[in-house]
Amino acid sequence: MMKAFVASLLLFIAAPLLAQVVALRVGAVIDPARGTIAKNQVILVEHGKIQRIGGQAAIPAGAAVIDLSKEWMTPGLIDAHTHMTLSEISADAPFRSRTSRACAGSIS
Repeated sequence: MMKAFVASLLLFIAAPLLAQVVALRVGAVIDPARGTIAKNQVILVEHGKIQRIGGQAAIPAGAAVIDLSKEWMTPGLIDAHTHMTLSEISADAPFRSRTSRACAGSIS
């Protein structure tokens, strides 16, 4: 599953270099403005911008097609979830918070 995701991501990044039009076949598209989920959609991207989204969107000849039919797409949403803070911080890290320094006993 992870290999397919990475391959799709690489194709998504490289496709604009090879084609001006990219068609993404996605399993579901979340529309946060309407609060809806649309299944089996085609997202057409031209020159790096989303032009059309729809189940019946015609894919132009010569477009790069990326199959994400088992994936969810959230255009316009950014996932701010991160695991960057799960690594251990050494005692002399300059960016440690006042709270963590207080817990370590270096400030009162």
